Amino acid sequence: VVAPAASVNSGTLILTIADLSRLLIVTHINQIDIAQVKPDSVVPFTSDAFSDIRSEAKISFIAPTATSVNNTNGFQVEALIDTPDPRLRPGMTVTLDIPVADVRDVVSVPISGVFSDVDDTRVVYVRQGSSSQKREVKIGVSNLFYAEIVSGLEQGEEILLIKPQDLSAG
Repeated sequence: VVAPAASVNSGTLILTIADLSRLLIVTHINQIDIAQVKPDSVVPFTSDAFSDIRSEAKISFIAPTATSVNNTNGFQVEALIDTPDPRLRPGMTVTLDIPVADVRDVVSVPISGVFSDVDDTRVVYVRQGSSSQKREVKIGVSNLFYAEIVSGLEQGEEILLIKPQDLSAG
């Protein structure tokens, strides 16, 4: 029985009961990638606190309007974890893996091997014996590590990961 007392005013919160049987991941997705995020899609996530927690969440909400977080326009996205690991707690951070593109059987190179030329075209330096040849390439899908090469390079060709100082010197 809860009875009024001098130290407890009407409407004071005494107890909060949390239902941890389902958890919600709230994140902010960049406006460039939001078109690829689909409601009801299942996305994998990992826990930052527990490296062995690998599970899935279902996209349950995508905000209709953009907001700015750290000077980046994007959209709030919520993903529901139906059966969370009991070690997960509200407020912990997780990493969602939301695929925004999928390509297979393509030529790709480390992003460090793709350079901007003077006219803002993308180039790679193809190794040819002890010298190299600058070649313009068209980039497709890329991430922080690799870039898909749509044209300008064939499978098996070797590229330099450091821009040569003087091509004429070989």
